[in-house]
Amino acid sequence: VDDVILNFPVNDVIDYYQQNRGPLSVINSLTMKIPAELLDNDYDITPPQSLLLVLSSKKDEFFLNNSINDNKTSFIATYSESDKSYSFTGLRDYFLSMLDKYNADGRIDPADATFTLTPVAVTYENSQSSYYYSGTTYISSITPYIGKPRMVKLLLDKADITFQFAKQTFH
Repeated sequence: VDDVILNFPVNDVIDYYQQNRGPLSVINSLTMKIPAELLDNDYDITPPQSLLLVLSSKKDEFFLNNSINDNKTSFIATYSESDKSYSFTGLRDYFLSMLDKYNADGRIDPADATFTLTPVAVTYENSQSSYYYSGTTYISSITPYIGKPRMVKLLLDKADITFQFAKQTFH
């Protein structure tokens, strides 16, 4: 899988929100699910386990600084075998920051909607609580994927963006 450039339709989502919100609205979530098609091959090459969606203008900085996803400019999705897709959740904070920019300027710079999709290796760590033996799993590193060959066809034209918000209207 090579890097893929994606233009996220943030202006369309903002327009929809502006047209349908009420005097009191709460943005619940914004997600994007990208279907993936497995490619026939004789070498048992499988899809990348994880994809990073990062603002193109921040990609180099992301890797130079050994960053992890912040859910404002960078997001992680894991390949789902069951529905053959990658789901990017947590786009809500990104949308809120774009809405703030829109409300301040009346527009969104195209660079704020241009993302790069790239395969990555994600390292997880667990922290254990000794009190109840419960713990938290968190991402400790994200690096460009350089392991064995991986390939998949991303069906960007069939991507599903789900935007949920609640509004209260007064009568």
